[in-house]
Amino acid sequence: MSILSYFIVALLLLANAKSDSNVSRTFKKLQLVPNVIPTAPQNKLTVIYGEDSEVELGNSFEITDTLSPPKVTWDGDEDSLYTLIMTGPDVPFPQQPRPSQILHWLIGNIEGNDLDSGDVIAPYLQPLPPPTSDPLRYTLLVYKQNDVENFTELSTLKRKGFKIADFAEKHNLDGPVFGNFFLASTVKAIF
Repeated sequence: MSILSYFIVALLLLANAKSDSNVSRTFKKLQLVPNVIPTAPQNKLTVIYGEDSEVELGNSFEITDTLSPPKVTWDGDEDSLYTLIMTGPDVPFPQQPRPSQILHWLIGNIEGNDLDSGDVIAPYLQPLPPPTSDPLRYTLLVYKQNDVENFTELSTLKRKGFKIADFAEKHNLDGPVFGNFFLASTVKAIF
């Protein structure tokens, strides 16, 4: 390999390292850490709604853009198991001081990053912020599992009042290792 090739590879790795640290910084800036999760993910989760509407650490979507589950991918170890969790931490309004989360999606025992291999514990529930609300945050996080989890006791899991940090601790999940979030409102914000 030539010196130029090494230089290009080094620049690409540096760019990825900077963007990964941006994930953690952005989660803290938007108070997802510590209000929703105790530690920020270090890696960006790729989330795409529709054909090409990519979630970019806090960009805005109209609720009509989020009717169907997004395509979610990450650079996971194919020999490891993961859990994907999507929550809405601002229910009912972001201005209210008491935090209340709603579980929007939960898939466990995902092999590598193959969502279809996982166990759907809570099917996708589209974001539905109140019409009079400011845009609400929606988080998507991937945790690494230490072993196959028995999620059958979760059949009575309540969506309202779900606490992602408590769930991760109870099931001994590592991370979050990947994450992303977006804002949704009934009318798209202009930023």
